[in-house]
Amino acid sequence: MTHELSNAMAANVPPPFDRWLPLVNAAAKKYRLDPALIFAVMERESGGKNQYGDGNHGRGLMQIDDRTWGAWLAKHDGGMDPASNIMKGAEILRDCLNSFPHDLKAAIAAYNAGSGRVSQAVRAGHDPDSVTTGHNYGADVLRRMKRFEGAGGGPPKPPPSTTTVHLANVIAAAKRDPGLPQGGTTHKADVLPVEKALVADGLLAAKYADGSFGSLTVAAYKAWQGRLGYSGSDADGIPGMTSLTKLGEKHGFRVV
Repeated sequence: MTHELSNAMAANVPPPFDRWLPLVNAAAKKYRLDPALIFAVMERESGGKNQYGDGNHGRGLMQIDDRTWGAWLAKHDGGMDPASNIMKGAEILRDCLNSFPHDLKAAIAAYNAGSGRVSQAVRAGHDPDSVTTGHNYGADVLRRMKRFEGAGGGPPKPPPSTTTVHLANVIAAAKRDPGLPQGGTTHKADVLPVEKALVADGLLAAKYADGSFGSLTVAAYKAWQGRLGYSGSDADGIPGMTSLTKLGEKHGFRVV
């Protein structure tokens, strides 16, 4: 990295946050996050100060809560080491984003209120922030992100779509088209990227990613549809263009 680029990245990070830029960049790279998101959460949680908060339950820059992460804190200097604190905060954010891959506000709200409570709110038709501190956590962090736009080089680039998946072939496999061999599919090349994506999202065991789109893959895809907010007959485990495209955008394949 050139000196000029390093200075430009730091210029987008106001004090006192600029001192944490190398640590934030490392965490952002590991967990594929926009550094601006980490900084915005940090600003909301601690104002960039390595301190105790929330009645001494929140620890450090990212305010890792001892009521949830007590075991982790006991092994990491009580959460007061900036490097491991930021890394843990980034790990939690990545988990939240995996739970709400197409709703950034809900993912941010989950950092504050937990994915379970946010999911319940969303399923009930409520705003994700309705269960957060001040009923504004997600919206507030999104607003704060604008202060840090471009920090650390900006958000990570999505993986290139080098693989093409034919929707019709995946649907045929999922529906067990009578024209296909019993218990298998002639469309393995189209099905495997989908199954591998479901494995990466923790929805399918790797040993079942065999290109057949079996009953366990159908169940895993139904769970993916649930993450997108589908319910009832819309969450049937059979891929559609919208849900499969969103999975492809996340995992680097193109749907045609």
